[in-house]
Amino acid sequence: MNSPLSPNPLTSVEVPPRTQADLTQIMLRFASLSDAEMSNGAIAHPNPVSSAIVSTTQQVMRVIQELRSPDSGWPGDMPQTPENLAPYVAEEVYDVIDALQSAPPVTAQPDARWHEYSSLQSLLPWLLWAIARSSYEVMRLIEGVPAECFEGHQRQSGILRLSTRLDIAAPDFSATLDLATQQAPANTVPATVQLRSEACSLCQEAIAADVLLEHINQQVKLTTPVLNRFFEGLNADFLVPQQPWQTGVIWLQLGFEFVPTGVPVAESFASPPNPTLQFTETDWLEDYAKMVVQRQMQDAIAQLPEFRAVSTSPTDRDALVPKLVEDACHLMEWLQSPVAQSNQNFLRRNLSLTDFSRWILWCLSRSTYEITQLVGGVQATLLQPGASWQSGTLRLLAALRLKTVEHDWYLDLGTGQALPYALESVPVPPDSLVQSGECAWCQRPDLFHRLHSEVMANLQQTTPELQLLMEGTGIDMAESDHWEPGALQLTVTLEFMPDKPLTL
Repeated sequence: MNSPLSPNPLTSVEVPPRTQADLTQIMLRFASLSDAEMSNGAIAHPNPVSSAIVSTTQQVMRVIQELRSPDSGWPGDMPQTPENLAPYVAEEVYDVIDALQSAPPVTAQPDARWHEYSSLQSLLPWLLWAIARSSYEVMRLIEGVPAECFEGHQRQSGILRLSTRLDIAAPDFSATLDLATQQAPANTVPATVQLRSEACSLCQEAIAADVLLEHINQQVKLTTPVLNRFFEGLNADFLVPQQPWQTGVIWLQLGFEFVPTGVPVAESFASPPNPTLQFTETDWLEDYAKMVVQRQMQDAIAQLPEFRAVSTSPTDRDALVPKLVEDACHLMEWLQSPVAQSNQNFLRRNLSLTDFSRWILWCLSRSTYEITQLVGGVQATLLQPGASWQSGTLRLLAALRLKTVEHDWYLDLGTGQALPYALESVPVPPDSLVQSGECAWCQRPDLFHRLHSEVMANLQQTTPELQLLMEGTGIDMAESDHWEPGALQLTVTLEFMPDKPLTL
């Protein structure tokens, strides 16, 4: 039985020659997505996997791990199949079944972008975000990292980039582009080429391109399930100016591009010096890792076939045990995958301040597409009591305080600039009205404090590990080779930056 956690084989789809369409002019509608799939695309709804489901599943995994130990006394001539393991974990699996069946149902409203007519141009950034949110390392690869490429006895230095290719094929037109560059895709590297990059934990040791791509495909599809349909090829209705409505197919493909530079990576991509951070509180790091694992398990369990079946329909408990054991084994394998491990252990490394800042912005952005928009800033209008309407930029301001004996810094992570003060932007009266046509959360006028509360609640729900950074923790910080103890704390708030000074 195949698991959705198992990597799918690489596929290549040839697009037949047709008239190339202007992507900015194409309108489309997805008529074949079910309500459940449209809800999966929304991302913002509460995760249906409760902490009780996670904890009981973890207990099943612990028992299986003990049985796999060389000291467990397991008979050497008996394979550890789900059927053979089932009697030894039956009681723990019954607890999982009870947790699944007692969990309150979660109903999610389908995301409007999937059932309304929209422009293809507005869908492209969402698709890129949906891929990048799967992992910080995936985001870095989309941007491009210094790397080395090995083929036979040849070695080249250059830039390695994850290509995110979108193809559309309809009776009278076709379109193809890379989501990140908005240009025609370049040729991808052969599957057997070996890749290595010190800048990406997924390939710090040489790894074949197809193996690395399998890890990434697995993570992307698990994190944002609606993308599975795009990778398979999704039917849609298209309307191009001066053409009739026509039904076609839209699909995504991932691959790797490599651009040689001809000079050693370390020389070509040397970074300006910036402080190095090391997290020092062991208990804090353990709490962080547990939160990441819980989030990963929630994402994965929601996609495992037998877990989903138990939560939706009653079934014979004894017959379910080996099936749930099989799902638990798949889950254990996935939690040990390079991408999952990279997310769990990210803060255990020594990190440059630049990398750490970029990681925080990724954590914020991975929660929802609307948060991503607010991190970058959206055009908005604000009406404060006793004042006139103002136009300006509404953004989610993330600031990091770094304090040591010698330094006390406040950094605006969005701009990379140091702030000369603690995070105390000009306060917006909570009963002000704010509106933005660029963000779905405030397309109609809404109270500023209500929008702020919605944003913070969303972050708490989707990225609880950031709450630990908001509480603060101890670090060591080094410039050159001089380490000094200190602390850091993250602050996140919603701010409005007017285009012009306020006129009363």
